[in-house]
Amino acid sequence: MRTFGDPITVANVSDLMFVSRDVLSVKGRDIGDEEVAQIALCHWLRKINLAGCEKVTDYSVSRLGEVSDLEELDLSFCNQITDRSLHALSGLDKLEALDVSACYSVTDQGIIAIAKCLTLKRLILESLDHITDEGIIEISKLPRLEWLKMPGFAEITDKSLQALSLKQSLQNLSLTNLSEVTNVGIVGLGAIRRLCWLDISYCSKVTAEAIAKLKELLPHCEIRFRA
Repeated sequence: MRTFGDPITVANVSDLMFVSRDVLSVKGRDIGDEEVAQIALCHWLRKINLAGCEKVTDYSVSRLGEVSDLEELDLSFCNQITDRSLHALSGLDKLEALDVSACYSVTDQGIIAIAKCLTLKRLILESLDHITDEGIIEISKLPRLEWLKMPGFAEITDKSLQALSLKQSLQNLSLTNLSEVTNVGIVGLGAIRRLCWLDISYCSKVTAEAIAKLKELLPHCEIRFRA
């Protein structure tokens, strides 16, 4: 990912006076809809970090879909947002990185919507328990996807891994705590020749024998495995 200089920290509306056009990155600190709605007026921003801003809702996050130059967005632990926000963000045609970890109300419908952002390279879906194969299969169609963190404890099966095995752009993949994936799906990932980092920890149906086979197929890949 690109760097955009040190972010301006926004803790209240008055901090926005420091967000001039030469500022490309902002970080919210325990802010809510009023501040985020004002941030959305800064259409030139490239990076917005709202991690942990639990007061933020769909009302303001939906407005971030108007930040036309936005490339990186961190919404992790903004746990009031829903699929509505992802639908509103789906028109961002420069978005490369999105983190929606612990946005617990996000479902497959939101993931299918954000899969319309064909520029996405990095996607973090940690702790999204409502995501299934339906959402991941759509994500696998992203043409530039390089980095994917799957949601642990979700109902994801080998169908998702089969779709991802066709994604030759993928370089970094995390599959932790997925109880329904099996050796068949894991070994199939050996078809991703550019894969250089893979975490398969705590997938209860995956065995050491499958990991050994995968290492033969991907000798250059760092594979983390804990039974």
